[in-house]
Amino acid sequence: MKYKGKYNTGSSRLKKWNYAGKGTYFITMVTQNRRCIFGSIENGMMQDNEWGKITRREWYRSFEIRKEISMDAFVLMPNHLHAVITIIPPAVTKEKAVTSPEVRAKASPAFIRKPKSLSSFVAGYKSSVTTQINNWIDRNISPMLFPELKKYNKENRLWQPNYHDHIVRTPYEYHRILRYIENNPKKWEEDRLYDKYHLSV
Repeated sequence: MKYKGKYNTGSSRLKKWNYAGKGTYFITMVTQNRRCIFGSIENGMMQDNEWGKITRREWYRSFEIRKEISMDAFVLMPNHLHAVITIIPPAVTKEKAVTSPEVRAKASPAFIRKPKSLSSFVAGYKSSVTTQINNWIDRNISPMLFPELKKYNKENRLWQPNYHDHIVRTPYEYHRILRYIENNPKKWEEDRLYDKYHLSV
């Protein structure tokens, strides 16, 4: 599989896979309407604007809060981010391990977000970034002078509702994705999400 611009935010989740169990994932989150609101690429490097700084800060802060998840790679782009993360759940005692995680996941209703799972992590991160950017708008933006900069909510989303995840299964695939992430800013103009227009904040 080649990752050059070939990702979307449609569901690719495996029905029987336990997304709260141990696993390594390549994930992509994209802004609503692919708007370039986090900064711009200059000379092959990401230059964060104020919202980009918030988005980056909250990303690293997530791993201070969620000890069951570790970060392997991360890149922030003007309208999306890529990352490789690994979930290492706390050990389960024999008394608590009545059924396997796979069986519990299969039995759980599809609409329930399992705690300490990949979806729980993504939802928490998106919510945190949205809240912090809304706080920044409250502190810095006059609605009279900049009516186009509205706060984000369910009607005016910051992020696309879904996200893309890919289960990383082999060391070869793992290192190939890491190279893709590292080179993403250098190949920004070749990316299918490329847009030369960006928000200056």
